[in-house]
Amino acid sequence: MGFSRKDELEHLLDQVYGVTVMNISWYDSLYLKRVAAKLECMDGWRKLKRYTGTEEALRRFYKKHQALVHTRLSGLPKWYKTRAGKPYVKHGEELYYLIDWVNGRPFQYSESDARGLGRTLGTIHETSPDLSAFRHPQWRVRLRPAVYASQLLQQGISRRLPTTARRFVEREGEDIQKTLHRSFHRLQTLHKHLKPGVVHGDVTVPNVFFVGKQARLIDWERLDLGFPLEELAKAAMNTCNFSVPLVEQLLTGYGYDQFHRHEQAIFSAFFEIPREVIHLLRRAARSGTHAKDEAQWDFVIETWEKRRELHQHFFVR
Repeated sequence: MGFSRKDELEHLLDQVYGVTVMNISWYDSLYLKRVAAKLECMDGWRKLKRYTGTEEALRRFYKKHQALVHTRLSGLPKWYKTRAGKPYVKHGEELYYLIDWVNGRPFQYSESDARGLGRTLGTIHETSPDLSAFRHPQWRVRLRPAVYASQLLQQGISRRLPTTARRFVEREGEDIQKTLHRSFHRLQTLHKHLKPGVVHGDVTVPNVFFVGKQARLIDWERLDLGFPLEELAKAAMNTCNFSVPLVEQLLTGYGYDQFHRHEQAIFSAFFEIPREVIHLLRRAARSGTHAKDEAQWDFVIETWEKRRELHQHFFVR
């Protein structure tokens, strides 16, 4: 499926969007081929993005995006409607939407970039849009994958893992269980202090660009109402190369020094949850282990001591 010829895409953009395209470049994601097209247009750069969810989910995403637009949040890409006023187009069985392309430099593992990302995250999390398009988050639901992973460890899931991963889980499994139970207990105790807010949903290095000195996020498809402290913890683990100084700068930009003690404790509880291990254990239970999983296990094992040091450094009782 998709666009087999360049002129086919050019025709659709001209007829449906009224856009004249001078150049087209296709981009792959980690998991999908030709998921986005970079379009050089007469009036700037735009992105045609393939949406892999349902049509109803895309309509909900558009409503949430527009709710943020009305807050005048800086750095949010503009969304273009078709000539008929629709927020997306259907080509064959596939869905596409058109937004601005963010032209900027990629995120670098530097203290200034980490601090800038922290500032941008803080701004997003403080945004107060109309919440009618959002679903209120449930903290127990957010912890279900971790609870399931704990059960899998108790049931001996390590027997289904490749040799290197099995040895790692056999060696570290008890410590992982203690970490999970500690996080469960602390979040159960502190959940009344969990404040919901707007979250991007996928703050990873490939999704962060700098335009001037401002960090801007792309790929907002997981935009939702969630728990900002959980997203901050994920971002710190995903973007700081397991570096204490970089995490400190990210938190400085975010305003961590203004946190109450219970907010620091909530961040700490979310931060030490081993999400990649949880993901890999659940995949092993569902469909066995594949080559990509083995590479991920290798990465987790190689960085495990650095992760442990991070958790210890930012642990708050």
